[in-house]
Amino acid sequence: MKKILASLFLAFASFSGFSQEINSENQFKINIGVATPLGKFGETDMKRSGSGFATTGLFLDAGFTKFVNKNFGVGIDIIHISNNIDEDAFLMEARKLDQGINSVSTTSWQSLMSLITLTYRYQIEGSHLHPFIKVSGGLAHSTAPKITYENLYFGQSVRQDANGTSTALGIGAGFQYRFNNLSLGLESNYIYTKPEFKLLTVPFKQTMNTLNSSISVSYIWGRN
Repeated sequence: MKKILASLFLAFASFSGFSQEINSENQFKINIGVATPLGKFGETDMKRSGSGFATTGLFLDAGFTKFVNKNFGVGIDIIHISNNIDEDAFLMEARKLDQGINSVSTTSWQSLMSLITLTYRYQIEGSHLHPFIKVSGGLAHSTAPKITYENLYFGQSVRQDANGTSTALGIGAGFQYRFNNLSLGLESNYIYTKPEFKLLTVPFKQTMNTLNSSISVSYIWGRN
């Protein structure tokens, strides 16, 4: 995994160095939106392995892209995703296993990602509207939530939070509308990561895939 990430960063560095020799365009953007859990990450059945009980949460993205010509760009995105747990559904499932449990409180699933991005932007002649698609890959540092159980007979028990690092992959599409050096946009992307969390009890892997919808504000300088 480290070799893959190192290769990605070397490719990014060499590509950026090459782009400095031509009349390139630079773009810094900030995205904010929602992250919707997909598949097992959003399931609410303890009998199904990998159910994450995740609810729709917060998506934040700060990124830099260097367009080496009018269409192709390479960059890096720093992404934070946070998804709460559906505590009502989790309590119902927990009580199926132990009727003595009368309340549950949790923290949230968290992921901080660093992704190398490749972007293709389509230029519409005479228009300020620019559709684009992109693919990305890198690493995600994720945190599984702390879960506190209150039991009528045995008092409080806690499953501590845990951390895991894994490969993350993404694919997305959207459009931007440009106003001189600023642009506004809409973007949707799918991100997949599957960290292994190491607990004192039983380590487990958790698929944390989300569909993210966001609005963006970008500052653009330089030109092709």
